[in-house]
Order: sequence, then C-alpha cells, then structure tokens
Amino acid sequence: MNIYKKVLFTGTATCLSLALLMPAFAETTQNDSSAVIPAASASTADYTSCVKQATDKKTAALSAAQDTYKTAQQKYKQDKDKTAWSTARTAYQKALKDAQSVFTTDRKTCTDQRNAAKKAEESAATAAAITCVASAVNARESALVSGVTTYSQSITAAHSARATALQQAYANTDQSQVKAATKSAWAAYGTATKNAGTLWRTTQASVWSAFKKAATACKAPANLLDSGNAKSEISGD
Repeated sequence: MNIYKKVLFTGTATCLSLALLMPAFAETTQNDSSAVIPAASASTADYTSCVKQATDKKTAALSAAQDTYKTAQQKYKQDKDKTAWSTARTAYQKALKDAQSVFTTDRKTCTDQRNAAKKAEESAATAAAITCVASAVNARESALVSGVTTYSQSITAAHSARATALQQAYANTDQSQVKAATKSAWAAYGTATKNAGTLWRTTQASVWSAFKKAATACKAPANLLDSGNAKSEISGD
C-alpha cells in the first residue's frame, strides 16, 4: 500500500469513525432532552434551560472540531504533510473527548443547581406550611380555651347552686321536705352539668372540624399536624 493510498485509507477510516460518532452524539443529545423532567417548578424549568445550553455548547464544540478536521484533511491532500495530518487527527480526537468531558461537567452542574433549587423550594414550602398550621393551631387553641372556660364556669356555677340548694334543703325540719328538696337540688345539678357537657362537646367538635379544614388548606405534611390528639380533650361527660 503506497503512502497516498495509506493516507486515503487512514482518512477514510477517520471519517468513518466520525460518521459512527455522530449518531452516538445525536442519540446522546436526544437522551439529554428526554431525561429532562417536565417543568413543574422554577427549578425544573431552569434545569431544562441549563441542559439545553450545555447540549448546544457541546454541539458547537463538536461542529467546530469537525470543521477543523475537514480543513486539515483538505490541506493534507494538497501538501501531504504527514506530521501536520497526524497532529490534526490527534487534536480532533482530543477535541471530541474534551467536548464530552465539558458536557458531563456542565450537566452535573445543571443537576446540582436543580437539586439545590428544589431543596430551597421545598424548604420554603415547608416553612410556609408550618406558619399556616401554626396560625390554625393558635385559632383552635384560643377557641378551645374559651370553650373549656365556659364549661368550667358552668360546672362551678352548678356546684355552687347545688351547695346552696342543699343547704336550704337541710334547713327544713320535715323529712319529706328535706328529701324533696335534696332531690330537686341534685336534679338541677344534673341538668346543669349535662347541658354544660353537651355545649363543651359541641364546641370541641366544631373547633376541631374547623381546624382540620384549615390544616388541609395549608397542604402540610401529616407529621406537622397534631390532630391525633383530639381525643385527649376532657370529655365533659
């Protein structure tokens, strides 16, 4: 094989390598695009843009390397400078590797930036949810304090009324009157405490129901909610 044929063979083989490389590059580019998660947040949109820029940068670098390689190939056909041709081929192969290396680095940077942005978004969302839940809890507790205060006052009043009624009952000297009066005192006490308990349980149910609706609107993680403690409230029975 004479030098010219050898050169043509080498050039043809290199061009064949380029032809084989280009589909792989096209596939890589397609994979890069398909790997992008559909935009659902600012971080995802930024990631899509970042990957596109990295891909365009790689495409431009490969295109420039290919143009330089073709120019060197044409020059070699003219001056037959084997050393220059060898240098050009080596430079081309290095350019391909460098373009891929830079792309890999850029892609990793895109991923790191997206992950950092997503973490920041999640942190902000969590902070907002906590603030929202805190407001709902404060409103709930204020309403429950008011409700239990009313309940406590009603129970205290019922006890006071019973004490007074029993004092008056035992002020009688007639047994039947004492019996009737004590019965009446305890009946009134029973009615008062029952009404107080009913009102308190109704208040509890209403307040906790309102809280659950407010907490749902906060879209907070379940572990931020204390709804499971609702049964710890005094029953009022």
